[in-house]
Amino acid sequence: MMMNWNDHFHCEIPNNDAHRVFTSIHKMLEFVENNGGGDLVYDDEFSVWRVPAWADGRKEYSDMVQRECARWGSN
Repeated sequence: MMMNWNDHFHCEIPNNDAHRVFTSIHKMLEFVENNGGGDLVYDDEFSVWRVPAWADGRKEYSDMVQRECARWGSN
C-alpha cells in the first residue's frame, strides 16, 4: 500500500544504491526531473519510489561496490 501523500517520500537517487527522503511530493518530483529521471514506480515491498531511467547507473554503482568488497573484503 502506498504511503499517504502528507507523509515522507523515499526515492532512489541516481548512480548510487541509496535513497533520499523528501518531505514533499513536489520536492521529490522536482529532484527526479532535475536529475534526468522520467517515470516513477512505487515499490510496495520496500516503500520507495523507483526511477527506471536510473537503473543502469545504479547497477553500475552496485557492481563497482561488489568488486571493491571482493577485493578488500567487507565487514
